[in-house]
Amino acid sequence: MGFHNAFITCRQYGFEPAEIHTIEEHIMVEKLLKHEKVGYEHGFWIFATNLDDKHSYYWLNSGRRLFYSNFSQGQPDNYKDNESCLQVFPVSSGHFAWNDLPCSLKMPFLCQHYQK
Repeated sequence: MGFHNAFITCRQYGFEPAEIHTIEEHIMVEKLLKHEKVGYEHGFWIFATNLDDKHSYYWLNSGRRLFYSNFSQGQPDNYKDNESCLQVFPVSSGHFAWNDLPCSLKMPFLCQHYQK
């Protein structure tokens, strides 16, 4: 589903929309998704956007600015001035990077749950 509907769906089912704040969290995502096909078309929404400020991304759920990122080479590029939402996708077997895409694209998404 699109970025915003995916965000709402995570919340409706009692999960948090996925945010990746550290290299350790990024590696955990790589381990969980290691068997996915390679290519940006096989990516997953992570819930960072630059809709309000085209110069910096922030996590939609927590409101925190990105202080860690793992963008693919040449990304984010805001292609055709129409890419404001982030995905994580497999660049090679077991290795993932980030890319910006139009928020309306439909794709799988990642939710998270913190144990108390």
